[in-house]
Amino acid sequence: MTDAGQKSADEDPSQKKNIEKKDNFSIINWVKNLFRKPVSVKQLPVHSKELEAWLNEAKMTKAEREMCYNLLVIRELTVEDIMIPRVDIVALPFKSTFTDILHHFQETRHSALLVYLADLDDILGIIHLKEVIDLALNPANKSLKPYIRKVHFVSPSLPALDLLYRMRSTGIHYAVVVDEYGGTDGLVSIDEIIERIVGDIEDETEIGEDPELRGLEDGSYIADARVFLDDLEETLGCRFSDDEHEESDTLGGLIFDLIGRIPVRGEVISHAQGLEFHVLDADPRRIKKIQIYIKKQDD
Repeated sequence: MTDAGQKSADEDPSQKKNIEKKDNFSIINWVKNLFRKPVSVKQLPVHSKELEAWLNEAKMTKAEREMCYNLLVIRELTVEDIMIPRVDIVALPFKSTFTDILHHFQETRHSALLVYLADLDDILGIIHLKEVIDLALNPANKSLKPYIRKVHFVSPSLPALDLLYRMRSTGIHYAVVVDEYGGTDGLVSIDEIIERIVGDIEDETEIGEDPELRGLEDGSYIADARVFLDDLEETLGCRFSDDEHEESDTLGGLIFDLIGRIPVRGEVISHAQGLEFHVLDADPRRIKKIQIYIKKQDD
């Protein structure tokens, strides 16, 4: 193009607007295609830096921007990054009695549990709570076998989005992560992957329940990660900054913002307000329970 032609295009607002509109549509189409066709994440043509630049300039809500950033992050994740590790897996022996099965579901509050034959390295499949109801209504059938559903067996290095496509196409929403020797490393459900994109989805059994926040005799507090920062301030007599309130609504969100990741069980995180957060319970996708210690002025 000549200098004159280039100048004309630069000065024409309608042409510039069309170019910007085309760029925006290319990003939108990329997001749509991300959920339509099972292409490998390695084949996606748009670079993260291009998307980040567009997100910073695009007019969208905070929730929309966070979801788009989550899409950038999940492109780089493997199932090993999001799986529930072996030590946190709750599973049923194949020969479990009906009473044992009910007890496991009641204790864990899970909607589905893995079933194994000899040990966790010998997974048969998964049983859903609704199958347990069918089992209760058919007492003549004492075997779990008819109620066990298939699971995927995948490598730890499989990209998380590739597993999502596989789950969508097969209707099988659980995957057992196995190592090179066939041993069980972890478990991934479709919920884990979706929550990495849209954010934490509150379990239906938690809706309507007030998050726990109670004091102990030693002066510390036990808190659910869902406790609101406003309630913490009122109970502990502290004051979080405006930036912290803007970025997070809950204790779990505050801790995540402080260290930039989900902490592991037993980890201790310090806060400038003289607080120490001891993580009592957490899994790879969420913080659950925290013990809060208030440091004395002379500590």
